Amino acid sequence: MFPRLTTRYIMTSDQHDLFIKSLKLKPPVFKGTESENAYDFLVDCHELLQKMDIVERFSVEFVTYQFQGNAKMW
Repeated sequence: MFPRLTTRYIMTSDQHDLFIKSLKLKPPVFKGTESENAYDFLVDCHELLQKMDIVERFSVEFVTYQFQGNAKMW
């Protein structure tokens, strides 16, 4: 079997440590349902990332990890 290839960005160990710390803060989850407000989700994530001093360059990876269900298919 061939190994599964990834097209995602690979984190450094420092970035990985920040990522683990962010998960411990229980960031919001977004499932993409009609009843959810995407703007509120993004604002909540932005506030969390700013508190952790995570630069914008890595914020996309951190936020999209919180997508579940239909939102993961975007």
